[in-house]
Amino acid sequence: MPTWLWRLAMLVAIALAVGLTIGDILHAGPGGDFGLTAGTDGSRQFVVTYIEPGAPAARAGLVVGDRVVPVTDDMQTRFLLLYPGTPPNASLALFVHDRGTDRRVSLRAASSAPPSWKEELADYSAVYAIQAIRIVFFLVAALIVVRRPDRAEARALATFLAAFAFGTISRWPWYPIPLAAGLAVLRPMLVVFAILQAIRFSTLFPQPSKGGPRYAIARVNNAMTFIAPVFVGGFLALTWAGIARGTAVLLTSVLLQVFVVGSIVALATAFALGSREAEAADRGRVRWIAVSTGIGLGAVIGAAILQRLGVSDFVVEPLLFMIVAIPLGTAYAILRHRLLDIGFVVNRALVFAIISGLIVAAFSLLEFVLGNYVTSLGHVQSALIGALVALALGVSLGRIHARVDSLVDKVFFRDRHRAEAALRRLAREAAYVDDPKILATRVVTALERHARAGGAALYLRDGNGSYVAERATLSPTPPVSCNDAAVVRMRASGEAVDLDEIADEVTRPAFRGKIVFPMIVRGELLGVLACGEKDNLETYAPDERATLGDLAHATGIAFDTIQTRALRDAVARVIAGDGDLEDLRRAQASSFG
Repeated sequence: MPTWLWRLAMLVAIALAVGLTIGDILHAGPGGDFGLTAGTDGSRQFVVTYIEPGAPAARAGLVVGDRVVPVTDDMQTRFLLLYPGTPPNASLALFVHDRGTDRRVSLRAASSAPPSWKEELADYSAVYAIQAIRIVFFLVAALIVVRRPDRAEARALATFLAAFAFGTISRWPWYPIPLAAGLAVLRPMLVVFAILQAIRFSTLFPQPSKGGPRYAIARVNNAMTFIAPVFVGGFLALTWAGIARGTAVLLTSVLLQVFVVGSIVALATAFALGSREAEAADRGRVRWIAVSTGIGLGAVIGAAILQRLGVSDFVVEPLLFMIVAIPLGTAYAILRHRLLDIGFVVNRALVFAIISGLIVAAFSLLEFVLGNYVTSLGHVQSALIGALVALALGVSLGRIHARVDSLVDKVFFRDRHRAEAALRRLAREAAYVDDPKILATRVVTALERHARAGGAALYLRDGNGSYVAERATLSPTPPVSCNDAAVVRMRASGEAVDLDEIADEVTRPAFRGKIVFPMIVRGELLGVLACGEKDNLETYAPDERATLGDLAHATGIAFDTIQTRALRDAVARVIAGDGDLEDLRRAQASSFG
């Protein structure tokens, strides 16, 4: 699928999923409950697996193990019986086969609203927390879709997050039952598809294997990507229609259990081998993603097993909250370990979110205080106090922003800021190095170490106007003409040039690498710093580009200073009678080694 089409499809799907989630939040009122959980046995009968004490099903005399048959066997009735949760005041008529006798019972869903306001608050808080987790999944997925749609591992990760969130968390639908039934079939398909996408990500990140068990897992997973979800969806559709029965149900159950176990083994194996094959810098990223994914998927699988065994929802539901480990672990890896180079964007979003939360909390507290304690002073006095507090908060906003920004940077971007500090320190020290070869070596080494450039080069202008590599780890590095497209662009703009972008407009520049920074001194392009693609395939962030631009400028001034000193000393020797014109020529060339 073309990148633009995949991005469009994912953004539309995420937007629809967020819309349904917001609808779930707005319709999160008290639902109903029959007080029973049932499963199909492959025939028209359903087996009762759980009875809640005191609920309508218990009052009607149903017990675990009873076999029930809906009086009206249609899609809506099956949906009421099989779907977790029930709309308020829904009714259900059943034939109950109880110890050799048949009887008919009529159930009416009881309101599931908690009896006390504290329990109701706890219930609503749980609902909102679960829906907030879904939105976090979707936001992280959308961020990856927008930022990195061209990388296979990023596409797999975004698809996993979106499909997993939409497939695993649901409430009683507020939309029509036919749509709800369709989504009830689609959700398990998405869960299976999400697990396969997680396996795909584990075989691609940080680098795909070219052979061995990890490569074999990737091949098998590619074949299963469409077969497994279609199989699950078809089976569920046949089950809901009452067609799939007996042996087919048992065989499918066994296959699904084999799929779950096989997926766990495949994920663990792929992440373990990927970590072993990865470079030291990438192992931390693999570890964070593997642990967070394992916690989230393990919680969901554990909840499904407990629910299957008839364990109370009060035990099962807390496990579902653990799936938040997946987006949080992914976000932390993105921020801390720069998983997909969207840390700069997430950093700004995180700072904005924290500041917004602090402001909302402050105004909420202000409103509470004014409403409960200050109103007794009078309308004018309370309004004056509110205005003064709001003014103080506005004046302090800049300081709050700086503190929050500093905190986020210290927590998530420590290594990155250390690297930038090292580059800026070198920019300050460059003026005190008087050996051009030592300076060129230090600059190129710093670019590879602190900017994580996969090769670098320092070019200086020679007497013919061309730019020759003084020190380079990129190869080959032939001389570059003064009429080269990148040279002309840097001379005209004085800014860094992305070589890939300029190659789309004109002939490919002669410089090697990913990006070049101009060393401009007194309006002249004295030299160029060229940086190769990062060794972790990230792009150069805006603040990083600014730091490298400052280093290039300081390096240019340092080389110009070396040349000026050499010429000054040569002129002094000529004036003193200890030198000649040849000494001046050698001094002019000395800054280029």
